[in-house]
Amino acid sequence: MKTIVVNRYQDKFLYERICRTIKGNLIPNKQYYLNLAGGNRYMTLSVQHVFEEFNTLFFYTQTRENQVVKTIFDHSIYDDDDEVFPIKHRMTLKEYFGLYGLESDVDQPRKQVKETAFSQHLFTMFSQNMFSRGDYQVMETLREKYRNWKFLIISQVENPDKDYMTAIPNLSKFLEFIGFVPERPGSLQNYEIEYLTGGWFEEYVYALIKEVLQPDDIAMGVHISNGKIRHNNARPA
Repeated sequence: MKTIVVNRYQDKFLYERICRTIKGNLIPNKQYYLNLAGGNRYMTLSVQHVFEEFNTLFFYTQTRENQVVKTIFDHSIYDDDDEVFPIKHRMTLKEYFGLYGLESDVDQPRKQVKETAFSQHLFTMFSQNMFSRGDYQVMETLREKYRNWKFLIISQVENPDKDYMTAIPNLSKFLEFIGFVPERPGSLQNYEIEYLTGGWFEEYVYALIKEVLQPDDIAMGVHISNGKIRHNNARPA
């Protein structure tokens, strides 16, 4: 594969120089395939003009509809010789990350903590201002003091006997009020604490995107890394 480089500062905005640079690197009677979707509009006009003199098939990708459109640049606009080809392959998240040299755990996506209906229930409660100041205080304390805990015993948090623990006296009442039933009676696991302190909204958005937009691939809580730095994506990918 041969690369044609247009000088960024001297040639990029000069139509004639762009054309001369490209034309000087092309070979007559050779078949070329030109994607018109690349580069800025000015560059595209220059590239199209030059390649019209060579044996070239022009195309561009219509990404919204997953199509490739092949066209012929001639003086006839009434012969309907444009062709449309569907792109059958659907890129996965793993392939997308790979294109950018990123590692990920997308093959082990995080599962939903609660069924979608419960996340929708919490969204309704928030959007209709059904929480009291005390309820917000419970969630805020959970987020600030216990979000990184592996688990917590509800009765101990309500009446702590350790100096490093912050009391949440109404935790049980709060859980009962929203209808949240812990997986293990009397305690909250780390993933449940994360859910109660914002994770529910992630799951709500995840389900909404999945239902309305119907993406080809979607995952939650994907961790990505460029080999050196590890990122924790808390949003749907």
